[in-house]
Amino acid sequence: MSKYLYVARHGEAAHGPDDHERPLTPHGEQEARQTGAWLRSQGIRPDAIASSTAIRARETARIIAEATGFEVKRILTTRRIYDADLLYILDLIFGYEDLFSHVLLVGHNPTSTMLAQYLAPDAPGHLPTAGLIGIRFAVDRWIDASAGTGQTQYFFYPSLNASQA
Repeated sequence: MSKYLYVARHGEAAHGPDDHERPLTPHGEQEARQTGAWLRSQGIRPDAIASSTAIRARETARIIAEATGFEVKRILTTRRIYDADLLYILDLIFGYEDLFSHVLLVGHNPTSTMLAQYLAPDAPGHLPTAGLIGIRFAVDRWIDASAGTGQTQYFFYPSLNASQA
């Protein structure tokens, strides 16, 4: 059995004086819809979703959840993802129930990219808006997933999809 972690970055956000309160732009909403549709097209439905409390991340998580059939009210939101608390994020991931095989985390750069690279050495060096890196761990328990043990299985972002159309 394997565990899959999907590290996503929020869609494009509007500018504003309060970073935490910036919503998605219409383009960012479209990006999030494309990422959700791509996950659905791959047959991926998260067992759990965790998101930053920032509006743009929560909106991205909601759009992806709706696209994949995940119950929106079950999304876990935490300020510590917004605050780029990498140790907390790792504890969150490794603390998931082992019956969950597919976990989605919606956050921000540079933390999302750093997290992916920490867990999977072959992860891309930059995660664009609404981008997603899918990491596979050849483990049965989340606690056994650790630094460098993951392998990148998926790398998707909306403009990549558009360039291949």
